[in-house]
Amino acid sequence: MARHKKYTREHVLEKVTPLFWAAGFSGTGMRAIEVESGVNKSGLYAEFADKDDIFVACLAFYYATQSPTHLLASEPLGWDNV
Repeated sequence: MARHKKYTREHVLEKVTPLFWAAGFSGTGMRAIEVESGVNKSGLYAEFADKDDIFVACLAFYYATQSPTHLLASEPLGWDNV
């Protein structure tokens, strides 16, 4: 009998997105993602293909949950906010 997940994809993305924002893609390791999300590696790989997939999902999640005007309206104006 399969075990039920104790997390949601959204939970993982909420927890992990700040890691990427703080350390960047290359500065964020799978161990840090594991610790921050509270989901072990096998659970993460069951939900996401790899770290690239988690990163892209974080970007999509951020865009879906933030006001699009907020992204480019923050000071200083411009692409540095994206």
